Amino acid sequence: MKYDCAVIQDLLPLYIDGVCSEESRKIIDEHLAGCAACRQLLAEMQASEQKPNLQADVHAAKVLENIKKHINSRVMRILIGAALAVALVAGSIFILFSEPLKQLGPEDVEMSAEIYDLQALAAASAGLETDEKQTAIFSDPEDDSKLIKVEVPGFGEVTMSEEMIMENPKLSVISMGSKYHLRIVHWDVEDDTLYVSKITTTLLGNEALDGHEVSVSLHFEGFDRIVYRPEGGGEETLLWSRN
Repeated sequence: MKYDCAVIQDLLPLYIDGVCSEESRKIIDEHLAGCAACRQLLAEMQASEQKPNLQADVHAAKVLENIKKHINSRVMRILIGAALAVALVAGSIFILFSEPLKQLGPEDVEMSAEIYDLQALAAASAGLETDEKQTAIFSDPEDDSKLIKVEVPGFGEVTMSEEMIMENPKLSVISMGSKYHLRIVHWDVEDDTLYVSKITTTLLGNEALDGHEVSVSLHFEGFDRIVYRPEGGGEETLLWSRN
């Protein structure tokens, strides 16, 4: 028995879903074998059935990819934030314990000096052997004069050039004592006075372990007194005098 295309087309949804009876499937197969129009309609219906599934798969893949990107981005932000936090803490600790951020006054330091005739010290140290590998003090970058080792009282042996000795008749050994670790001390010599304008230490961990710290520096000029003169002006304080 032959069936109209309209009847067959009404059964196609059941045929596609596989829920029609075996007898109905045989009838539809026989009709499709001889009807190009119904075969075309069946192909279009099957394609429309599969398309939503494909779109769903693509959508699900995009959702999973977005979730993965979001998780990776969040993890990366957490890692970067943690690294920045560690760097910030480390940097803060370094600054607090090493940078010269705290200003000290004249009451926080003790300063004194010994003034020597540099040529006399060099003459008294004539027997000392110089070490070419030891860091030397020169008068200028082009100074290539003979190196001489000089014994400086209260400081130790210092290697300097002959030109440096001849150009600087006086050598001052400056001692600075304080209960703090002194980081930066600014000074300048004017006439017969060494003016100290800035004394700094760190904000934390700045106290000497034994309660008192002494540092010694060399200065190739002579002077009669040491005066604290605050930056920006203010009352001057005498720290040391030869007399």
